[in-house]
Amino acid sequence: MVLHVLFPLGVRLSTILAALGFVGLAVVRRDKLPLIAGWLWLTTFEAVFQIASLIMDKLPLGPVTPTIFLSLAVITLSITRGTVRPDWRYFAAALVVLAVWMATGFHLNGHRHGLVSLHTHIPDFDVPAEILNETAKTLWALGYFLPLLRRASTGESVALPAVDARRRQWGA
Repeated sequence: MVLHVLFPLGVRLSTILAALGFVGLAVVRRDKLPLIAGWLWLTTFEAVFQIASLIMDKLPLGPVTPTIFLSLAVITLSITRGTVRPDWRYFAAALVVLAVWMATGFHLNGHRHGLVSLHTHIPDFDVPAEILNETAKTLWALGYFLPLLRRASTGESVALPAVDARRRQWGA
């Protein structure tokens, strides 16, 4: 029962909530920047997770998966360079939590079952590992999300000058 709450649709609830936060902000502001930030969060955190998996020699979805996720992150970062200004302090905190997770064994709840199981059965569910995973991922998301809120609350333009110029050009 608890696993169905933590992993609805086979995805961590925190991932769904964070994604909804980015989408909700994009809808409210009628701005693509939160969507770009959300995509950056997903791809870059997954890349960091894959690097940790390689270091710990725990490749739950096989040896090809890290290459795919790392390539996706590099491509995403290249395409979106300069569009989002994250708060690096949250990334540093997330990396500290990730290091603690690795030092405690880097237990992977549900990952070893692959994508087809939808996390329906995790016999050796490790609560501390899940807390570390959730904390690292949430801190990483906050690194992208909170700067978007701060810019709007200070009256600073959420869009970058290049984006503003394109909007003026197209009459938006």
